[in-house]
Amino acid sequence: MDRLERRDRIQRQREYDRHKKQLYRQKERSERNDLLAEIDELTRVLTPMMEQRQARDPARGSRVAWSDICKELRAESALSVAQNTALKTQVKLFQDLVLRMKIWVARNSSVVVLDGRVPTWRDVSLLAQPRSRQLGKEWITKNMFHQADAIFHSHGFPAKDAGDDFFFDVTFDDGGVDYVLGCQNDLLPGWEQIMALLCPHLCAFLFLDLGHTLPMNTVKESDGAFFLHQMTSTAGEFFNLLATTFHDGTGGSVVVAQSIDDDELAPRCEAFTTDRKLSLWADIYCLPHGQWKRRTVVRQRRTWWPGIAFEDEARYWGCDLTGTPQGARESVFRNHAVQTWHALASESSRFQRIRENI
Repeated sequence: MDRLERRDRIQRQREYDRHKKQLYRQKERSERNDLLAEIDELTRVLTPMMEQRQARDPARGSRVAWSDICKELRAESALSVAQNTALKTQVKLFQDLVLRMKIWVARNSSVVVLDGRVPTWRDVSLLAQPRSRQLGKEWITKNMFHQADAIFHSHGFPAKDAGDDFFFDVTFDDGGVDYVLGCQNDLLPGWEQIMALLCPHLCAFLFLDLGHTLPMNTVKESDGAFFLHQMTSTAGEFFNLLATTFHDGTGGSVVVAQSIDDDELAPRCEAFTTDRKLSLWADIYCLPHGQWKRRTVVRQRRTWWPGIAFEDEARYWGCDLTGTPQGARESVFRNHAVQTWHALASESSRFQRIRENI
């Protein structure tokens, strides 16, 4: 009896399951037919719209092929990978630049003071790596530019609207000799052309080799803003001089120049000496009544080293100290240097040659 009841239950369950499956299949067929009908209806509506679009723009296809989409995605992916690689390379370059500049700043940093005689800018250097080199040029010249007012103040310049002034000092110490030239004067009409030639022809304007003939072009590097001059004097001294001009937007400007002691791209030769350091500040400005003026400071330091003595420096200036008493040598040389510089400053033929060759 129990066996018959169990079999009957199983049979009823099977019939129930079969009926449910039939209902599910019927529902699935009905939904499929509804979807097919909806597709047909949408196709019927979309077809004329696509035909109208194709008629308006025959060159444009109605659909984008999956192969084209795949190609575009692959190209975008390749571009992203390339950009990521380039950014990583750029980050590496900037990290290397930061490291180089940290070393450079640590080597050249010094406390900014009002005393213009402190050798704040005598020991400077330029690296070989292009970006580091450019930053070095900017750092050196901008710091000199910001020190300009303090430099003129420290050398006792009169007020900007004062009359013409000129001085040339020579001072000695156990380590060498310092030359300081200062002048303040009115500018004559046409001064703009002369000042425009200052940075490109700085060696000639500064009489770096005194009265000796200089090459017409001493510019080793120039980007239109910075000029790096290199030349060797008749005494075998190698000059490596960086110069640039800062404009104030009103027609005035400040020109700065500085000897570069350590340059990774400069020629290395034992025959060269770099014991003469030079700094220049030139301020061009206009007074309220329209008169243009210029004030200039040029500082030069000649260091004594074994084999290079006071007598050698005197001979370079054309001063023979033979037979001069020891106590009078500095005075005799000072007077000779001042007279020589006045003679050089009055020479105009050099500047005329520069103008004629521009």
